[in-house]
Amino acid sequence: MGKNVLILNGNPKPDSFCRSLALQYLAGAQEAGHAVRLVHIADFQKPGGRGAVAQDISAQADLLWAEHIVFIYPNWWGTVPAALKGWLDTVLTAGFAFRFDMATNRLEGLLEGRTARLVVTMDTPKWIYRLLFSNGGITIMRRAVLGFCGVKPVRVSTFGPMYKSDPPVREKWLVQIRELGRQAA
Repeated sequence: MGKNVLILNGNPKPDSFCRSLALQYLAGAQEAGHAVRLVHIADFQKPGGRGAVAQDISAQADLLWAEHIVFIYPNWWGTVPAALKGWLDTVLTAGFAFRFDMATNRLEGLLEGRTARLVVTMDTPKWIYRLLFSNGGITIMRRAVLGFCGVKPVRVSTFGPMYKSDPPVREKWLVQIRELGRQAA
């Protein structure tokens, strides 16, 4: 049986390789019978677009609908782009994504039962990002953002270095991401 899959393209550039990855993930997921919604972070930044409150409500409704959430974004300065960070700050609010029980002094993640995948493009070679920077941005997304909200497991796929990739390498990555979409896990 298919899952409800929410794909968030977190690259604010409308013509990015992340967009291509998101479209291929979507195609693979649909081929496998999953119900899919795709959101581009760039759409939340358009002047004259939907109002901020309507955007937040729509994004929260998408998260409640989703069983599997896919974040596709570039690693910028070791973490997520500011536009994606702003989306996270606005949408994953107290009372919606998490809450504190004052009586027990415990945190409750309100998005439990959902899984996620981080798809991260980067110019930094993977081994350098892991060895020298301890996968900083990925760890933040995995533990401090999604884990805090109860989303687990969070799987990770990285693609890079982007600046060295030629069309055959990028085509190989698009095939890989389409297969991940079929699996939607």
